[in-house]
Amino acid sequence: IIDSFAPDVLIRSWYRWGEPGPDKSYEARSSFVRELKERDILLGGGTSLSVVNERDLKDKSFKREWLSAALDGEVIWKSGKYLGTISSPEFRGYLIRKLLAQVKAGVRELHLGETSGDIYFDDWSLGLKGRSGFIQWLLDKYPREPEAWWREYLGEPGVALKKGSPLTRALFLALAGTRKSNFQKEWGAAGSWHGTNSSGEPAFLAALYRANLENFISELRVQLAVHGYTGVSIDIWGIAGWMNAMQNRPDAFLSTPPDDRWGLNWSTDPAFDFGENMGRILKIMRTEVKTASPIPLVYMIDHPRPFNDMVKLSDERQAGLMAGFARLSAEAGANFVIRSYSEAGIKPGPKTGRVLKELCAKFRTNKERTNQKQ
Repeated sequence: IIDSFAPDVLIRSWYRWGEPGPDKSYEARSSFVRELKERDILLGGGTSLSVVNERDLKDKSFKREWLSAALDGEVIWKSGKYLGTISSPEFRGYLIRKLLAQVKAGVRELHLGETSGDIYFDDWSLGLKGRSGFIQWLLDKYPREPEAWWREYLGEPGVALKKGSPLTRALFLALAGTRKSNFQKEWGAAGSWHGTNSSGEPAFLAALYRANLENFISELRVQLAVHGYTGVSIDIWGIAGWMNAMQNRPDAFLSTPPDDRWGLNWSTDPAFDFGENMGRILKIMRTEVKTASPIPLVYMIDHPRPFNDMVKLSDERQAGLMAGFARLSAEAGANFVIRSYSEAGIKPGPKTGRVLKELCAKFRTNKERTNQKQ
């Protein structure tokens, strides 16, 4: 990859998830890391803020109480994976230690995925532990309502909240009818990226996602400073409405170019007319750049969609898409990240490969010109 494309940034795939064995660790590849530094290639790593793997579960410092749970306390098992909750300060600390190990080995870009944390009903999110969960949020939202109102609105959990009595999962599980609907309306749709409820209204989850991510970024920056690590970029995946209110923001937002979320099925339809849709695509990208501002936005054709779909298209089609989105990203005022091969190890065809090389050379030349001006 280095010799073929001479990239500006190389992000190791796929951060901490597999956390490969000793033979594939960052430390075991110190000579490779040194080579990247000598060639002025920034090495990226990072972590999922949610996905927990088998190596995590076997880690002596990992606690199973950090796993995301359903309202009845049953641990969530989703798409063959366990999920952790960054509502837990201890789990945030665990992830930060993993990131510090990467930085020590030479990583200078930390890419954070699943920034909503895929939160369900763990103890910290509910407020059964800590002081910034659902229970505390409700009291702050309705500080003057009398006990009768709480009883009518949320039943026994509401009364316990008002009185300051201990709450249990059983009280929430027993909710029915209108009171259960009120609970769901206030909490939001479990697992919702936007943190909204079934009516599309911002709910507790939006506030929780924002607080968790701000806490994580703040705590990570403190630890980077404590250990004397400088020049490390903290970049997060995705842009949601709740991120706009963040005070402690990342160094960059990353997003997939407008795709089938907007009815633009360029990664799956060989007949999709990129030229006819270019104006609409650029308009969407410029809106997202404005939303992210003043934080830089990076567009990335990445996993699992649309990249795994796109690699099924013809070589010529892929080459056109790569060149097109690179150009539109520049016009929109964003950066562009190119993936050089699929999760299955499929490398680009000859035409796409040539386009990637040309784009990498162009980006590197632009970077050198900028550095010379500075």
